[in-house]
Amino acid sequence: MDESLYDEFEIGRSDAVWVPFDEDCRTFLRTAVAEGFRPGTSKNGNLVTADAPSGRIIDLIWRGPKNGWEVVPGNLEGDCRLGTYYELPDHACICIRPPFRNGGYFALEWLRGRELTSLLTEYEFVGGYPPGIVCRQIQSASD
Repeated sequence: MDESLYDEFEIGRSDAVWVPFDEDCRTFLRTAVAEGFRPGTSKNGNLVTADAPSGRIIDLIWRGPKNGWEVVPGNLEGDCRLGTYYELPDHACICIRPPFRNGGYFALEWLRGRELTSLLTEYEFVGGYPPGIVCRQIQSASD
């Protein structure tokens, strides 16, 4: 990670600097650190990123309160774009709908080494613009 763009997550960061929406993100970051991954956030909070010793990486890009987080998993060979899994163009933005724990779960499973096709079986395509997916087990923020 480019240290000039990202704040590496600090376990001891004061609660005063977090807003309520961040609790799921904080849980993800703490879990990622505990499992040996290197997570970080952009200085403006619109990007959560992490990498694994295996070479896997993941970016979660904030696309708004209704759209959620665009997910961009990658590895040493490049990005693994999700569009083709949903019969969309390869470059299509696929967002994991809120709450953040939907995206956090996806990110951790990817970093742990899970295959993308297996992971996506746990998500339901809900369409929209940009197209979105929700985790079947976690569902929406209203649950």
